[in-house]
Amino acid sequence: MKNLWFKTWRHLLGILIVIALAYFAYAVEYNFFPRLWVSAKTMHLKIVFFFQYFFSEGTRPPYLLGQMYSFPNSLQAIKEIDFGRFWNDFVLYNKLLITRGEFFSWLLGLSDNLMGFARWVMILGILFVMLIAQYFGYFEESQAQWSRESLPLRGWYAFRDKPLSRFVARVGEYAQWFYHSAYFWVGCTILVFAFRLPSFAMDLFGEYFYFFASFSIISFLDVLIALLTSLIADFSFLSPPVWALLIYIGFRLYCVYKAQKFVEGKLIPHDEEMVNSDTGVFTLILGKMRGGKTTLATAFARIVNTVYHKNAFDNMNRVSLMFPEFPYIAFERDIIRLAAKRRIVNMQQAAAFAYRLYEKSQGKALILYNYDVSKRRSLFYDGSTLIGLADALAIYAESYWIYFHNCNLIASNYPIRTDDIRMDKGHLILWDSNYYRRKNKKMAFFSQLSHILVWDMLRFGKKVDDENLYKDAAGPMVCVATEFGKEYGNMVTNQTYSANDEAANPKNDLLDYSMKLGGHLANIWHTNFFKFIADEQRSGSLSSNLVDVAQTIFTADPKNQKEKCALHLWWLEPAILDWIINFRDKFYKKYRYNRDDPTLMFHVINSIASFAYWRLTSVYNRYGYREVLLPSCTADSSGNLIEGEKEKFYIINYVDFAYRFESACMKDFLNAKKSDASRGFFDLPIYKTLMPSKEEWDMQGSYLVSDLENPSRRVAKKADRVRNGSRRPSGANRSGRVGGGGK
Repeated sequence: MKNLWFKTWRHLLGILIVIALAYFAYAVEYNFFPRLWVSAKTMHLKIVFFFQYFFSEGTRPPYLLGQMYSFPNSLQAIKEIDFGRFWNDFVLYNKLLITRGEFFSWLLGLSDNLMGFARWVMILGILFVMLIAQYFGYFEESQAQWSRESLPLRGWYAFRDKPLSRFVARVGEYAQWFYHSAYFWVGCTILVFAFRLPSFAMDLFGEYFYFFASFSIISFLDVLIALLTSLIADFSFLSPPVWALLIYIGFRLYCVYKAQKFVEGKLIPHDEEMVNSDTGVFTLILGKMRGGKTTLATAFARIVNTVYHKNAFDNMNRVSLMFPEFPYIAFERDIIRLAAKRRIVNMQQAAAFAYRLYEKSQGKALILYNYDVSKRRSLFYDGSTLIGLADALAIYAESYWIYFHNCNLIASNYPIRTDDIRMDKGHLILWDSNYYRRKNKKMAFFSQLSHILVWDMLRFGKKVDDENLYKDAAGPMVCVATEFGKEYGNMVTNQTYSANDEAANPKNDLLDYSMKLGGHLANIWHTNFFKFIADEQRSGSLSSNLVDVAQTIFTADPKNQKEKCALHLWWLEPAILDWIINFRDKFYKKYRYNRDDPTLMFHVINSIASFAYWRLTSVYNRYGYREVLLPSCTADSSGNLIEGEKEKFYIINYVDFAYRFESACMKDFLNAKKSDASRGFFDLPIYKTLMPSKEEWDMQGSYLVSDLENPSRRVAKKADRVRNGSRRPSGANRSGRVGGGGK
């Protein structure tokens, strides 16, 4: 019985909604059918005119125009305007309009309105004084506990959590049911007739034929103005505030559309083009602490990862155009099958599989996946080079090996999150790399973190661990290393190492060859698939050997960054939202200083400010971006940087700050020993006076204090260095030679 009643009231409410819409249609557009008949008649005449004009023989019937327009030719009327007579008529009209009687009548109406306005001012003034008194009453000091909510607040919570939430839930459930029922389509049909959309469609359809026969711009504009006037008349039941709200919403939706097109159509393609063409195999980013170096390196890596997938697919596409009849899907599935069995683990083995597959059929009928090479194309001439099917399949295998894996191509010494979506239905795999169109809060299901950068795979010389399973894993990838100078060092920091040492060190591991020869490491069909991106605070922290070979050196400086917003005319709204947030901050500090108990006023102000903060930050994070000017530098023979032209790069907030990386990536490592500490910062002793005592100096553990306390300590260290041979030999001159210095 309960379910029957539930279904009954749903249908009854749906019928009532349809009846209400029908009454609304009758009230708004009671002359729909006469208007429809006129539109149909006009459409018929215009279509007839079109066919008569283009397909009739002899004189075309000009009388049809007279049936459609009773006014004279508009262009001729415009040419014959008498401006003098028009001005006289205008002056006469205003004299008749503004008479003494009309003026006094206007003053009387104004006085009545002013009286009403004065009444409202008096009432609002009293309400304002009462509100101010109530507002400041909340700052009286109270001893109530934080857990004791005020009675109005408890009443609001009880209303919100039970009847209001249930009502909203029921409305949502009914809206879902109504949307999938027949009543929804009946209501939409009624609204279509209510706003005369069939008449507008007939007018535009008929004007289409008439315009291309007459090519009359005036008639075309006339129809558009008539349609616009009719639409305004149809919505005349709306009040001016509602009109203003609708216009604002429409304007903001248009601004949002333009902002999305601007970011997707200009900023993102510009970044991809800049990173793909203006950064070399080894890119070094220099800048001071908190200057945005790691942000740039992460953005570069994310873009290169997307570009490499596109380049791999482009290689596959070009091969498929050379040999269009080859069954590549079967070839792809074999590569996937062998990869799952770990018989293909790198790009070279994928190419070897293609060649081996081709060579197996030598000496007999060469048929690959039902592709008879003897009867079909096996060679392709591109105008300059002859490419065989075997080489083409090797190119396809290498590119597909990069393309099909369900992970990114980034290896880094700190985690980087990517959101490229691999779409696979068992046919051709596609990558969706449009980060900007997605909901970031839903990307947890698709996000992937970068691979761990194992340095041994980049060392062509001695390795730290000769048994490392990943020592030969280097291939097509994007390597990202933050604080690279601290990893590789320079001439000063590496002076204790020797190339003859048995253990691996920066002088014998040949890590720099990965940057110097990276363009050869993973190159498919003249397309590079290896890039090393590093950041450091200054160029002197890194060996000049590497600084010299860096194909691109960028300097990151916060002074060269400008905060911008792609949402046009976003200036009045943030001012209002900032005022609301500032008002809440002042209220919050004063309220919390005087009392702990929550009240309804406290809840309302906090809720409004929370909404304002959400709106402000969501717009900034969705449509904000940074325009970064990156000076491109080169290094001379002495290692000094020479600044060149500046490149523009855009850091998009919605993409590059969506929990893409953790800037303090070494935080847990540096603080690992503090988990069992028995003393913290606030346990440090405090000076007793402005003049530190001897005991307070000794407590610091300073090298300076130790040397002053025991001067022989410094002399002893110097003597040890002499015994170890760190000083120049006796008799050495400034050039390091032993003996006299003749010319």
